[in-house]
Amino acid sequence: METKRLSKEEFAQKMKEKRSVLFNKADNQLSITVSDKDKYLEFLRVLARHNYTVTNTLLIQSQNPNATILKDVARWREDGFYIKKNEKGIAVRKNSDPAAD
Repeated sequence: METKRLSKEEFAQKMKEKRSVLFNKADNQLSITVSDKDKYLEFLRVLARHNYTVTNTLLIQSQNPNATILKDVARWREDGFYIKKNEKGIAVRKNSDPAAD
């Protein structure tokens, strides 16, 4: 099965949509976090556990607040671990993006 290669414009649009979805997810989690003291304490625990931006911490909290170690696929493989089939990752924004927060 051959996959179609996206044009620069299509790729840019796809990335813009992904960013929008992530920001919406973070925004929704922020609303939940500030309205519930237990969720706020959970946010602080996630923030203390990971060295990520506020936006990424909200994304982690919304997807798996009990996550302990976050790495991309390549880093897991470098460390001798393999991801199980059908496992889902935690989507976060790139840390190199200063507009993330």
